[in-house]
Amino acid sequence: MTEELQEDFGKFLVSRPYQKWKLFDETKMIGDYLCFKATTFRTVTNPKGKVIKYDYTAWYSPQLPYKFGPAGYGNLPGLIIELQGEGFTYGVKKIQFYDDAEKKENEMPSFRKLKLISDEEFEALAAEDEKRRQIRKD
Repeated sequence: MTEELQEDFGKFLVSRPYQKWKLFDETKMIGDYLCFKATTFRTVTNPKGKVIKYDYTAWYSPQLPYKFGPAGYGNLPGLIIELQGEGFTYGVKKIQFYDDAEKKENEMPSFRKLKLISDEEFEALAAEDEKRRQIRKD
């Protein structure tokens, strides 16, 4: 999976492995869509070397057979309509489909000018940036 990230130290395309999801039979309606629950986690090493685990819950709908979602999360058997993490929730307000003529006007911007880096390289850059910020504070 490739995700565009904008941080104080630059804008990058980051290549990350797909999440491994645990799928549940639990459902809820979000708007007109029957959604199913899935959970995953991500670990990050902070600048002090401590490994932190972040848990995420996604609600996806197989009625929308697209393996996408917010914040680079996806690879489920349907569009992620809601994504919950620690301290945040992303949700869909409106789903609109375009015909091909309209789609060309609303295409995603080209990422060709951005540098493609691995998830590990991005985390190293983020840790280095955090160290620089700590030095400035001291």
